[in-house]
Amino acid sequence: IMQGNETFLKKINKFMFIVFRFIPLIIIIFFSTNPLKAQSKEKIYNYIQTLNDFSSSFIQTENSSNSEGRLFVNNSRIKIQYLSPSNIEIIIAKNKGMYFNRDLEEVEFFNPKDSIGEIFYNVFFNQKFLENAVFFHEASYSTIKKKISFNNTEYEILLYFENRPIKIRKIEISGKDYKVNLGIYNIESNKKFDAQFFSMINPLIN
Repeated sequence: IMQGNETFLKKINKFMFIVFRFIPLIIIIFFSTNPLKAQSKEKIYNYIQTLNDFSSSFIQTENSSNSEGRLFVNNSRIKIQYLSPSNIEIIIAKNKGMYFNRDLEEVEFFNPKDSIGEIFYNVFFNQKFLENAVFFHEASYSTIKKKISFNNTEYEILLYFENRPIKIRKIEISGKDYKVNLGIYNIESNKKFDAQFFSMINPLIN
């Protein structure tokens, strides 16, 4: 009887070993062939491509500080307009950025490459940026997760989307000793902007 039990246990252990060994493969196959998830992913990615002319309000939490403002996207440029607690404007293009503190009347120009500003630019305008990202789909929302590295620091980017209707709701960027959440609401699509709205001409020079 003892020998029989040992043989039976060996068979069970072998079976369980095989099952657990192939569970990850089964999960990958299921999610890669799940039609609903595939359709949702395609819709989300198509939606991102339409975010070329829109504006929204936002609430930003960065580490322990909070701020509010408006976000504008158009013609390969992003304008972030902080209204509270400080009056600051940031305009980002592919190779140039401008920081304007209206309260202090300070203007600084910078290169957004290898900065948090470049991440925001890539999310909206670089179609290849999210190619290797991980997609998660739930009943009411979807998320896209991507990890990148620059300046010897690892960052994780999370994009949150409402599913019905599809709308971007939050951008979260986290790294070592750094975390910023941009909650997005009051979205307006197909916005028309004045030709000078995204201008990077020094606003202090008349």
